[in-house]
Amino acid sequence: MSYMYQVREAGKSLQIIDYLQLKHMTLFETQRLIIRKIEDSDKASMLDFHNDPATMAFISSGKADWSPEELNRKLQMNELLYPAGFGIYAVEQKETSSVIGEASIFNSFDDLEQPEIGYIIARNYWNQGYGTEIVNGLIDYCKHTLCAQRIVAQMYAGNIYSARLCEKAGMQLYETLDLENGKQRLSFHLIC
Repeated sequence: MSYMYQVREAGKSLQIIDYLQLKHMTLFETQRLIIRKIEDSDKASMLDFHNDPATMAFISSGKADWSPEELNRKLQMNELLYPAGFGIYAVEQKETSSVIGEASIFNSFDDLEQPEIGYIIARNYWNQGYGTEIVNGLIDYCKHTLCAQRIVAQMYAGNIYSARLCEKAGMQLYETLDLENGKQRLSFHLIC
């Protein structure tokens, strides 16, 4: 049995994703990375970087003390997003097959034409160009597969490396917002 899911109407053509094709889906590949659906075997690696305060410092929740049960709940909810091409995906290093982070595409604005992208890279893999590969791949996927009209990335102002990465990828800062937690959120977008 096959389940078809409408992503969005793109002019006169209709983007359709077959849910059964998503079962072991590779979202995209870069020179050194595979961005793919999360598997049970990825959870230990993911739990490691979810519990590293430095890695999680710029994540909106700021949570860096995940239990295996909490991560499982997060990933179970994530399963519901896959049929539309959204969700959290494993970032696998091709050379070692190690999961070194996660890449995300969300429908944060209730508009399938305006996905929000994000990523987390385990601290041991920072400053090696992986963020650039992930962001460029996410932008390409959103443009060509999801037919996005606008792609958004949001981060804390203190996350200067991600802000620079967005600028290098052609995104423009369109909003700076003071948050209740005393931090500032930067919002970048790319009009497709």
